[in-house]
Amino acid sequence: MRKYLKILTFVIIATIIQSCGFKPLKLKNINDISVNKLITEGNRSINFKLSNYLKQTLSFEENRSTKINIHLKTEKIKKIKEKNNKNEITKYSINLITSVQAEVIYQDKEINFSINKQNDFKVNDQHNITIQNEKRVTNQLANSLSEEIFKTLLLKINDI
Repeated sequence: MRKYLKILTFVIIATIIQSCGFKPLKLKNINDISVNKLITEGNRSINFKLSNYLKQTLSFEENRSTKINIHLKTEKIKKIKEKNNKNEITKYSINLITSVQAEVIYQDKEINFSINKQNDFKVNDQHNITIQNEKRVTNQLANSLSEEIFKTLLLKINDI
């Protein structure tokens, strides 16, 4: 009798879970999206990396069903984060702010969002090593920013 109740309870719970309407998030329509126009504004080097990533992941083909125009506005802010007792700078903070405006053509829908990424780097005694640290941190931030822009675009296009 107990086995029967356990099996019945399991079947009922499994049925309820299966029919709740939950669908896993999939980036399924990546092959249906093409970029019609990509406009960048602001920091050139970061925009170059962002646009290259978007060009590699999204296509510029004409025969795709969903076409979008993307406008990226990027700003890089470098601030002093720490100073030592001698009032020398020991750490900088880099903040990348990108606002994305995407227009889905033929559906007259607009997608607007902004992404902010921030990281720090230490100042070295040698100036060229400090510059290398800044470039490395900027590249890391640009890579994570481009991935997040791509994922957010796909999720918001899927919502439409």
